[in-house]
Amino acid sequence: MTAVNKPLSGEDADRLRAYERQRHDQLAATYHDFFTPVTSLAIKPLLNAVQVWPGSSLLDMATGPGSLAVEAARSG
Repeated sequence: MTAVNKPLSGEDADRLRAYERQRHDQLAATYHDFFTPVTSLAIKPLLNAVQVWPGSSLLDMATGPGSLAVEAARSG
């Protein structure tokens, strides 16, 4: 069986977007509770490793439910 690369039709793209939105909405309710304990273990070591100190600028991008950004903001 070989894969064929062809563009999605407008209808297929709409169905894919609707499916992704539905799955996101289903997972969103438990996302914070699931990821916070995992990401909290890495926050201090990560901020220390990248040398984030008071007055630093930081871009928090796709690092979980926001715990890293909160701790960075608390650090000044």
